[in-house]
Amino acid sequence: MTGRMFLLILVAAALAGCGRSGETTRCDAEASSAVVFSAPDANDAVEARAIGADCGAAVAVLAVRSHEGVPIYAWAAPMHPTFGDSFAPRVETPLSRQEMQAFLDRWAAAASATTGAAPAWHEGIVTPFSRETYEDIRDRNAPMLCFLSSVARETCIYWESGVAAAGVLAERDAPGAAAPDERFLPGQTGRE
Repeated sequence: MTGRMFLLILVAAALAGCGRSGETTRCDAEASSAVVFSAPDANDAVEARAIGADCGAAVAVLAVRSHEGVPIYAWAAPMHPTFGDSFAPRVETPLSRQEMQAFLDRWAAAASATTGAAPAWHEGIVTPFSRETYEDIRDRNAPMLCFLSSVARETCIYWESGVAAAGVLAERDAPGAAAPDERFLPGQTGRE
């Protein structure tokens, strides 16, 4: 009887260890940076998060919060395939939490500018607006924030002060984009 009791205790301990192991392998991580976006003197924030059972199965979330802490824009997608094979599930060399954190630190440092810096209208531009509306928004030099939204692509959002809301202006090739697997490896800046 004591042998069976010992075996039951050993099995229970092993199962409990499996549960703890699953908890420690989660890839929940976050980074943030300050940005001026909703007003000239605002201290808004860009928050980048990874949420997942492990780093090879994580979801990317980017949110912009006003200086009052109110969310004013949000975007989400699976890390893989959105950001390339660097985020794919891998058995031999899984993406580490430290590598994910390095990516989030760079991703949260979204580039701010004004809409005047948006690319000039051309037939292939990806925008929800007509040419006239797009050019009007560019001419107004409204606050603009661009963040990586896929491999070597950025989404640029702008702040429309008249309605106190953010909206997508356009998608564009990311400036200085490297090859997908080189862009997010440890030690890379991602925005060169």
